[in-house]
Amino acid sequence: MTSEQLDAIMGDPHTYPHAVEVPIRKIETHISTVWLTGDYAYKIKKPVNFGFVDFSTLEKRRHFCQQEIALNRRFAPTVYLETVALAPTETGGPPKIFSAEKIDPQIALEYAVKMRQFEPKQVLRCLFSQNRTLTHAKWQQLAHNLGNFHLQAASVASDAPWGWPDSVVQPMLDNFPTLLRHFPQWQARLTKLEDWIRNKLLQLRPLLAQRRYTGHIRACHGDLHLDNIALIDGVLTPFDGIEFNEQFRWIDPISDLSFLLMDLDHQGEPQISQMLLQHWLYVTGDYAALPLLRFYQVYRALVRAKITTLRAQQLQGEARQAVLSQVEPYVTLAERYTRPSAPFLIIMQGISGSGKSHYAAQLAEELGAIVISSDRERKRLAGLQPTQRPQHPDQLYNPQMSARTYARLHQLADTLLASGWPVILDATYLKIQHRAEPLQLAEKHHCPALIFSLKVDVAGCRRRIQARRRQGADPSDADEQVMAHQAQIVESPAPPEPVFWHTPDAPIDWPTLKHRLGLPIQKA
Repeated sequence: MTSEQLDAIMGDPHTYPHAVEVPIRKIETHISTVWLTGDYAYKIKKPVNFGFVDFSTLEKRRHFCQQEIALNRRFAPTVYLETVALAPTETGGPPKIFSAEKIDPQIALEYAVKMRQFEPKQVLRCLFSQNRTLTHAKWQQLAHNLGNFHLQAASVASDAPWGWPDSVVQPMLDNFPTLLRHFPQWQARLTKLEDWIRNKLLQLRPLLAQRRYTGHIRACHGDLHLDNIALIDGVLTPFDGIEFNEQFRWIDPISDLSFLLMDLDHQGEPQISQMLLQHWLYVTGDYAALPLLRFYQVYRALVRAKITTLRAQQLQGEARQAVLSQVEPYVTLAERYTRPSAPFLIIMQGISGSGKSHYAAQLAEELGAIVISSDRERKRLAGLQPTQRPQHPDQLYNPQMSARTYARLHQLADTLLASGWPVILDATYLKIQHRAEPLQLAEKHHCPALIFSLKVDVAGCRRRIQARRRQGADPSDADEQVMAHQAQIVESPAPPEPVFWHTPDAPIDWPTLKHRLGLPIQKA
């Protein structure tokens, strides 16, 4: 069938075994076409072969329809329904939609993925274009769901080719021929980006190999950007994961997440990007992956540049030029990710209930830093969930466990500062000796450090502890008795410690704080 014939058939309400909404709407991407009929959507794969995706035969399209349903049911089980076939009727009338299981492949004209239809305007990119504001809770739920999905996803087989450093870098390098062919005027820029990727590979090769050896290559979504997440039944739900290329699906979860984080940055939403990353880290504890994030974000920005270029080639005239104009911002973003960042260290300090975690979150979103929480890491070391209360508190809260917890915080901070990431350590840091080691880390990495010290307010701390106990969602187990003891033994920061004093419940003095850290007062 020609594309015109297929359009005519799929646009005919009589093709479907159910009532439809007229007119039937059509949505196209570079590799598929989706028809929206009201209650159901039908996705047909285009007979294309771009190298990285091959739908050139009917049998391949049938196979990948089945794969798409099986894989996407992992995160959108109510959306992906079945594979259907477009086939002639027994009476010789126009082709109609049938369940693929009931059709002889010899007579099938085309295959489609049948999906429960959701409103296209509920896709994240459309929500942003409508200036729709989503609550922090919805974004945090998305991060929580993605983190758990990545933790539970199958690890790649030991004898599979995916996930080794050379396999990781090849798709990155494959972006350049298409971009150079269509944008020869950017040769110097693109060559510089390609050289950065090759040089970065040399630096990261041991870590990439370690990730492969330790089971961090998993069956991921593979295409996790703003067009592939929708608000369905009030929940941000990923869909349309990669089914057509195993190399794109068997990847490191930080590569999977990097696509969404990059797309949010491109959308002008860096604070949402930072919040998602932070809550994903809270769930997975995979801080060791952060040295790879910028590497993968460069790749994802160039993927979008390449895909946008390919989509433009399927259009004509002004429509083509409009799409081509969207390519350069992705290249510019990739270039931004290659620039070295200047790390800094903030040490939260205060008794329980003083608001350390609350202010740490504000600092992280405003400054683009990574929070490492002692409450969460202590429980991770003990094999507990963040809000799970220990049956025997003495086993969790003793000098040995505290030493292990602080050692983990400082080891993670060391790794992140070495990779150029600014870090916020969220712990009580009651004693001068506790604060000495992270301050030495800052000296080691030649970066600014600041102790964000919350003034002691026992009555206010008591009120906050009671409030968080009622909510039951805070990882801290400290009660009023623990807090009162801390207030008696705390050693307040004093010169030469670099301290920034803050009164709980007061707004942060951002200009002074940023000046102390050597940061620009206004955001770039």
